[in-house]
Amino acid sequence: MRILLWTGMEGMSEITDHHECWPVFPHYWQTGRRKFTADVVAAASGLLEGGATEVVVMNGHGLGWPNVLWEDLPDQVRPYGRGSRGKGFDGLFQVGFHARCGTTDGFISHTFVPHFRVAVDGALVTESHAAAWLVGVPLLGITGDAALEAQVDGILNGTPFLAVKRSSSRSETTPLYGNGVASADAIRAFARRCAQEWRQRKPPALPSPFTVAMSLDPHLTQAAVGRHGLVRSSPAVLTVEAEDWGRDVEPALGAAMGAALRPLLAAQEDLDLSSEAAMQRQEPAKLERLRRYFVDWVHANYPAWQV
Repeated sequence: MRILLWTGMEGMSEITDHHECWPVFPHYWQTGRRKFTADVVAAASGLLEGGATEVVVMNGHGLGWPNVLWEDLPDQVRPYGRGSRGKGFDGLFQVGFHARCGTTDGFISHTFVPHFRVAVDGALVTESHAAAWLVGVPLLGITGDAALEAQVDGILNGTPFLAVKRSSSRSETTPLYGNGVASADAIRAFARRCAQEWRQRKPPALPSPFTVAMSLDPHLTQAAVGRHGLVRSSPAVLTVEAEDWGRDVEPALGAAMGAALRPLLAAQEDLDLSSEAAMQRQEPAKLERLRRYFVDWVHANYPAWQV
């Protein structure tokens, strides 16, 4: 049984300070990556104990950031990369996932990128939905922020879910298991059970055809109009008609997210955030600009949809 382990960061059990999520802050290098990796190790270990023969880890947080301490992962676990594409997976497991954009009691709630939302045939969806449709295999389970659980609906209704933290706002959250060891034990036991029950899960289905709508800052939509079938149905909304998620939606989603990311990329400019040493060598003014972007974003609330 070959399992794809898809990772987030905002929903990792012991991540309680948003500074730990971004490589522009020292907190990310000092504690964030270690906490991220602890949940990945716990989930991967549980999946292997539950019958997985191989676990492939998808580093799903950020812009190619080095979130995972790969040397800490157990045997039979390797990173997703060249040679990992295509089908070949028997199941999908998600660790560290968060609530969608517009969730005021979800830690750093968002959908893919800042100020962005996605709906399928009029129903708001989460990153959990999108990942499941893209991979196209049974979703065995999800760990993450408690606010996400009620949003695992539609075709994902009934998916096993383990809440590992509970949030009072987009910037404040509390782990549910007391300490890192207890959190890891809970995740490991949950992943083990999910792997043991994998035959009970079915691949997520989509209607055909279907319509995907993406809502973002209206000043940015023009940059994606006409790309991969995207049309503008209102100042802030781009839509695409689709029959297959990977073939029709992923390219359009990438174009729309690229447009939505422009303010973040402008704030990041040419900063080198590939390591803690590299981060410390950057110009202080440039670091402060990007830090301010993340602080402002985390402490703002965004509507669930914008037209």
